[in-house]
Amino acid sequence: MAKIALSNAHCQKAQGAQYHDERTEWLYAQQVNAVARDWLEKLGHEVFLIEQGGSAREDLNKSVREINQLGVDCAVENHLNGSSDKKATYGSECICYPGSKSGRMLAADIMDCFRYLPFKQHGVTERRDLGFLRATNCPAVITEPFFITHEHENRFLDLDRGIEVVGNLIAEGILTWLTRQGGLHG
Repeated sequence: MAKIALSNAHCQKAQGAQYHDERTEWLYAQQVNAVARDWLEKLGHEVFLIEQGGSAREDLNKSVREINQLGVDCAVENHLNGSSDKKATYGSECICYPGSKSGRMLAADIMDCFRYLPFKQHGVTERRDLGFLRATNCPAVITEPFFITHEHENRFLDLDRGIEVVGNLIAEGILTWLTRQGGLHG
């Protein structure tokens, strides 16, 4: 069975993107990671929730150090996008580090599951400037399932099982990737 790290975006001091009703990226990431963890653990995988709590730089260094020390097979950090342009910007994406074949495959497998979300799909993007992707010793991705600041997309959180759906889709993408890597998922 696999060892998987799920990292929470941001922390209580700096909660990331926020909707006008005080929903935050940090609270969302905690809930989504709990759902994904529960499903992955039921299938026998060892899942580590990586919490953040200090400044952005301290959190990044702590998160990456912890992930690398754990020797996990993959790491996923869950975020929500945000923008001051609430009308023009929306949709899902997964981000990986350029040149990481396994990271790109993990991002593609999660992104493939995001096709079930009722949002525009931006696909997999590569970025060199994100330390979480650059400094981990395992395939790592950042998910951005939707824009918390977009009125239509934010309403998805109001659905009876909106958080559960996103958490399960992320877990399913990880399981697909593990299968393609030769791992079993129960």
